[in-house]
Amino acid sequence: MAKIDTKLFERVGYNLGMSRLVKDMQYVDYVKTLKENIDKTKTYNKQQKDENPYGLPIEKMGRNERESSTQYIVGLSNQIKELGRITLGKNVIDAETGEKRKATKEDVENARNQMDKLDLQIKSHSDHLETKAQLMANLKDREIQKSATEGQILNYQAIQNNTQDQRFNEETNEYEWFDHTVNDYVPISKFNTGSAYDKTLEKTIDNNYIEVREMTTQLKYQNNPDNFKAISQNYVDKMQAFVKENPEAIKNLLFEKQDDSKVSGILDSYMQTYYNDRLTDDGLTYAMEQSGITSFEEYKNSELYDADLNRFKQSGEIDTQMFLNSYESMINNEFEKYLPEPEPEEKKTVVKTKTKKEKQSDYTDDGNVESSDSEEEVTAFAPTKESVTKYILANLDKFSFEESTIEAIRRGERPFDTLVSYINDPNYKAK
Repeated sequence: MAKIDTKLFERVGYNLGMSRLVKDMQYVDYVKTLKENIDKTKTYNKQQKDENPYGLPIEKMGRNERESSTQYIVGLSNQIKELGRITLGKNVIDAETGEKRKATKEDVENARNQMDKLDLQIKSHSDHLETKAQLMANLKDREIQKSATEGQILNYQAIQNNTQDQRFNEETNEYEWFDHTVNDYVPISKFNTGSAYDKTLEKTIDNNYIEVREMTTQLKYQNNPDNFKAISQNYVDKMQAFVKENPEAIKNLLFEKQDDSKVSGILDSYMQTYYNDRLTDDGLTYAMEQSGITSFEEYKNSELYDADLNRFKQSGEIDTQMFLNSYESMINNEFEKYLPEPEPEEKKTVVKTKTKKEKQSDYTDDGNVESSDSEEEVTAFAPTKESVTKYILANLDKFSFEESTIEAIRRGERPFDTLVSYINDPNYKAK
C-alpha cells in the first residue's frame, strides 16, 4: 500500500539546507522544521500501521497523486535551493538586465521572503492532502441520505469504491474531483454527496407537538385561545431561522420520514403542485385520464405519483415558504384538535356534598351512614377548573381514583371537562 512519501520531503529538506544565509543575518531554519514534520509523519505512519496491520484505510498520498505532488513539491524545492545560493557579496544575475552583479543585502532579504512563500506553499499542499484524506474518511463513514439525487449517489459510490475521477489543478495547486451533479471538476470541498441525515428538524417538530398539546391543558389558553397566536408565530419564526441555516434539512426530512403522519402532510403540500400540473397540462392530463385517476388520494397510490416524487427528488428545489406555511397550519391544527370544547355559559354543574349534620351522623351496624334528609345540593354556576379541582380533592373519599390520577389532578394535568366528567360519572364513585 502506498504511504506518505517521506523521502520526498527529505529531499526538500536537503534543498532547503542550501538556503542558509550569512551567519550575521537572521534566517529561518527550514531543515529543522521539516525534520520535525518528517519525524511526526513517521511516528504517525508507524502508529497507523500498528493499528491497521492489514493496511491503512485512507492514504494521504495515493498512487494517482504521487506523480503530480512529487513534481510540484520538487519544483518548489529546486526554486528554494536556487534562492538559497544568493549570498551577500556573491555574484547574482540581475533579473531585469540579465547581467552579473554582486548580491546586496536587499537581494538576500528578497530571496528570504520568496523562500518563505515557497515553504508555505509546500506546507499548504501537505495540509490539502491531509484534508482530502479526512474528507474521504468522513464520506466513507456515513450513509447516503434517502433524498440524494442520482448525481449525488454516483459521487457517493465513487468515493466508496475509490473510483472518483480527479485531476491536479496547476493554478490552485490542489486536486479536484469530477462531480456528477454539475458534470465538471470541482474543488474537493465542493464535491456534492449531499448532507448526512440530521434528526434535529424531526425532533424539533415532535417536541413542538408535545408542547402545543400541553398548552391545551392550561387555563390561559382554554379561556382565551387567541393567546396561542403569539406562541404559534414564535414557533414559525424559530423554524424559519433554522431552515435558513440548514437549507437541505427540509428535503432530507421529507424523504427520510415520508411515512410519518406529520411529515407526509408536509410532503403532500409539495406533491399537490405536481398533481395540479397534471390537471392543467394537456400532455400530463392524458396520463391521468389513462390511469383513471380522479382525486389526489388516487394519485398518491399510483405510479404517476412515484414518477413525480422522483422528479421532485432530482430537482433539488425546495420552496421554503411552502414548508413554513404547512408547518404553521400543522401547529395550529394540533392546538385546535386537543383544545377542550368550551362549557356553555348557561350550563350548571351540580354536585352534592356532605352537610355538617351528615358528617357528624352515626354509622349503622353494617357500616353505612345513616340516611339523612338534610343533604345540601351545591350548584356552581360556570365553575372554574380550580373550583372543580378543589371540590374533588376535598372529597376524595367519594371517588375510586388510583393514586396516579389523584397526583395528576393535584398537578393540574387534567382538563376542565375531564374533571367535570369525574364528578358526574358514577363509574368514578366509590363503591
